[in-house]
Amino acid sequence: MPAGLAVVLALTLLRMFADKPWAPILAGACAGIVAKAAYSFVFAGYWHQASWYFGFAMLVLSVTLAAVTGPALARLWQLVPAAAWGVGVFLVAFGLLQPQ
Repeated sequence: MPAGLAVVLALTLLRMFADKPWAPILAGACAGIVAKAAYSFVFAGYWHQASWYFGFAMLVLSVTLAAVTGPALARLWQLVPAAAWGVGVFLVAFGLLQPQ
């Protein structure tokens, strides 16, 4: 699952944010997620995968999603301010309701 999202985000970064200086760095980190997932799928058993991979993947995907959705939320804020507040409240509530 993280590898699939990483592919989508890397393509989005390279197509829509190519002019930003941070886009190649995040796209490279997404490629690293895909490479590690492929390695783990081919060479490591499911229960023998390194635990640091999941933390790194979630960190990179969270930062990349924030970088990609930021401009979309800014545009939404300009068009419909109440909708942007609703999206923000939903994201905070969704984050707080995750099991620990």
